[in-house]
Amino acid sequence: MRLIPRVRWHIEGRPERPLDDRLLPLLAAIATGGSIRAATQAVGMSYRAAWGLLAREARLLDAELVVLERGRGAWLAPAGAAIVAADSRARRRTPRLLEPLSIDLTIATGRIPAPTPMLRLSASHDLALAALRDALAGERSLALELVSKGSVEAVQDFGLGRADLAGFHMPLPRSSRHWAPFERWLRPERDRLIRFADREQGLIVAPGNPARVHGIADVARRGLRFVNRQTGSGTRLLVDALLARDRLAPRMIRGYSTEELTHSAVADAVAAGRADAGFGIRAAALERGLAFIPLALERYQLAVRAAALETLAVRRLVAALKGEIFARIATTLTGYHVERAGQIDGIRQYAEGRRPPPVPSAFGLTAENQGYQAAGSSAFQRVHRPVPRTPGRRHCRSSPGRQPVAKCTRNPDAARLHVGTVDRVRRRGHARAARHRAGNAPERARPRR
Repeated sequence: MRLIPRVRWHIEGRPERPLDDRLLPLLAAIATGGSIRAATQAVGMSYRAAWGLLAREARLLDAELVVLERGRGAWLAPAGAAIVAADSRARRRTPRLLEPLSIDLTIATGRIPAPTPMLRLSASHDLALAALRDALAGERSLALELVSKGSVEAVQDFGLGRADLAGFHMPLPRSSRHWAPFERWLRPERDRLIRFADREQGLIVAPGNPARVHGIADVARRGLRFVNRQTGSGTRLLVDALLARDRLAPRMIRGYSTEELTHSAVADAVAAGRADAGFGIRAAALERGLAFIPLALERYQLAVRAAALETLAVRRLVAALKGEIFARIATTLTGYHVERAGQIDGIRQYAEGRRPPPVPSAFGLTAENQGYQAAGSSAFQRVHRPVPRTPGRRHCRSSPGRQPVAKCTRNPDAARLHVGTVDRVRRRGHARAARHRAGNAPERARPRR
């Protein structure tokens, strides 16, 4: 193992505050692509995070770094162009100067260390997983090459062989509907699941919950500024399921298209006042002193090839999940439950088995979600109130030709809910009209005998 020095830039007289390592790649990408959005995609950063980084470094340097003009894109200001050019010159010249300063730890210690097993892990963002990676690296027992992506994209990488494991999460209780976004890339006979942790997801709001938010419907009703997770993430799928449960369109959420890549970034946006509410895990909210409204309990798990379970790297990972290292990490993160971490599960029961719950939903949420639904939400109670099934004419008003409900090809559950509600209102109207006629009708003359 060799240690090689590298160059970092800082203001003269202030070595304690170097430039952010992400700034120079971002500026170089802006110079190449001509727009901030293209640059964020090139460096793997959210649009909002890029703007925040540019603003902070510009204040530090007291100079404008990027010029933005509507219709013409973005380009580097003179200060930004000078920094990029200087860094490029330094990277060309310094390797030959710094190479003699590097040290070989193998020679310095007089022994050859055993190679550390490594696993490529593509996973949805999780605080406990990142902490476990750092802990295992400190003990040199296992190297986790962790790449944070959305749950769907992570499982896709695993299915295509780009990663040894995939970390993803689904709400509890699980059903075949939960499995739908992942079933293309996972095979019951080939793959297994390593249980990681159960964690609480919900709304992240300002301390004390000043807007009195109790569910996703309150965010839409009060017009609160919302910060969402990126498309394809498990949290985004959960948000869409909650909107479908409360019969809310995404356009009714102010800021639905505002995206962040991690739970920490969502909590930072709420803490900084850029949003009134966000969606994420309890641990991210409490780390920043924010209020948390639990809405769902979900299971985070790692997909792995069944043939890889006997390899040294996977055995060390499973042992770490069952041992004191991971238990100690979980005690520092509120909202995590790791009692059965490291357990190996099959996926056939989810890929083939249980029927989805009867509640109309895009992601299979049910009222039995371990008590983590917003029981105080009026929208939740309204959607889950049973509709009386009375005999009579019932037709699907959402399909052409007014087909019977049993033959409706669009959404039978929604059709029954709609028609049942219409029938109930019609019956109430008829009864009200009958009472009105009885109260206002003139007294009939008795027939003469």
